[in-house]
Amino acid sequence: MAENANPTSDSSATPVDAGGIELPASADAHTDAPVPSAPSAADHPESTPPSESSPPTGPAPIPHHGLEPAPPPTPLAEPEPDGPRRRFPFNLLGRARRETTAAPNGDQPQPPTVTDRARKLTHVVLHPAGALLVRIGVHPDQITIAGTVLVFVAAALIGLAHLQLGALLLLFALPFDALDGAVARAMGRTDKFGALLDSASDRYADAAIFAGLGYHFAVLNRLELLLLAFAALMGTHAVSYVRARAEGLGVNVKIGLFTRLERLAMILIMLFVPDLLPIGLVILAIGTNFTSVQRLVYVYRVLKQREG
Repeated sequence: MAENANPTSDSSATPVDAGGIELPASADAHTDAPVPSAPSAADHPESTPPSESSPPTGPAPIPHHGLEPAPPPTPLAEPEPDGPRRRFPFNLLGRARRETTAAPNGDQPQPPTVTDRARKLTHVVLHPAGALLVRIGVHPDQITIAGTVLVFVAAALIGLAHLQLGALLLLFALPFDALDGAVARAMGRTDKFGALLDSASDRYADAAIFAGLGYHFAVLNRLELLLLAFAALMGTHAVSYVRARAEGLGVNVKIGLFTRLERLAMILIMLFVPDLLPIGLVILAIGTNFTSVQRLVYVYRVLKQREG
C-alpha cells in the first residue's frame, strides 16, 4: 500500500545532470512505450550509396528542376524551290526527272540537260585527253577552229548527196566541241574570247549543216523539205539566242529538250537513215521553236518575279 501511495518513485524520476538539463529516460523506465529506431537502408533505398560491385539495374534518374523535359524537335519540311515551276510536256526516257541543278543566280533549280549528263559520262575520257593535248602544245582555239572546218566539209558532202559520208565526218567532228573545253580546263585558263569563239563557231556549224540539207533538197526539187529545213534552222538559232540574251539579263536558262546535242543526234539519225528525213525535219522544226518559246516564258517569269 505504501508503494501505491507514492506516484513518483525513484525508478520513474527523470534524471537531471549537473547543469540542470533533463536527460532522456532510460529504456527500462518506460518499457511499454515504443522507441523510434534509426532509419535503415531498406526504408530509404535512394539514400543507399551505389556499390561498385553491383551494376545499376535501371536508367539513372533524371533530375527535375521544376521544368518538364523539352519534346524532341520537329523536323522541318524542305522548302519549295523559289521561282516559277518548270512545266515540261515531255518526259525524257519515259521517267520523271527529279534531279536538279541549281541556277548560278539562284532563280530556280533546273533539271540537268542531256548535254550535262553526257559531259559527266565523258569526263573520264575528256580529262586525260585534254591533259595530253596540253602537253603536246595544242591550244583550245585551234581545236575549236578545226572542228568547225570539219563540220563545213561534212555540210558540203551532205549538199552533194553523200549523206552517210557527211554523217560520218560530222560524227568525227562532234567531239571537238567538247575537247576545246577540256583543254582549256587542263590549262587552267578561263578565256572569255575562247568562250565567244566557241559559241560563234557552233552557230556557223549549225547554219552550214542546214544549208547543206537545203541545197540537197533544192537539187531534188523538194520544196517542202527545204522549208522544213529553214524552219528548223530558225528554231535552232532562236534557242541559242534566247539563252545568250537571257544571260546578258542575268538569267541562266538551259531548259528544253532540243539543245545542241539533241539536235545533232537527230540530224545524224536522219543522215544515216535518209527515209527519216521528212519526219525528222518536222520534229526538229517544231521542237526547236517550241524550246525557244519555252525559254522565253521561263525568262519572263523570272524577271517578273524579280520585279515583284
